[in-house]
Amino acid sequence: MGCMQPTVPTPTRVSRLASRLRAMLGRWAGRRYRPIGTAALVAVVAAGLALLPHSANAAAQSPARIGSSQSVGAFKAWARAQVGARQFAALNKIWTRESGWNRYARNPSSGAYGIPQALPARKLRQAGRDWAWNGYTQMRWGLHYIRSRYGSPIRAWHFWCTHHWY
Repeated sequence: MGCMQPTVPTPTRVSRLASRLRAMLGRWAGRRYRPIGTAALVAVVAAGLALLPHSANAAAQSPARIGSSQSVGAFKAWARAQVGARQFAALNKIWTRESGWNRYARNPSSGAYGIPQALPARKLRQAGRDWAWNGYTQMRWGLHYIRSRYGSPIRAWHFWCTHHWY
């Protein structure tokens, strides 16, 4: 079976998805975080559209093929949209030092894995079955961890500065 050409997202489709995503994010965040701007939201939706399966057998595709559309730039845009510019500056410092935003990063001495360097790596399973290769799944887990343990990326960064781990 040949590869199908990806569909090009139309402005109407992106706008519709952006509206739905904005509504979902507002409910999910419990209004604790400021609403994200339209430009950031469109970037997140566009990145999400790039990950959508374009064939009926998408589940059978290899993780490397699906994961190839996941770039550090897209990861950073998504994370920034989740936490806002001020919090993202701290988050970027942590994850740059921990993994370089590499979804396959593994600490050889501790076994910590992924963008947020989950220890043990199997903790990432809580976020989804694709935890081993999907950077977005790893970041969702990492943001939940930071919010539950420190309250915010800035507080996590302050802890990291003192201990060099978080």
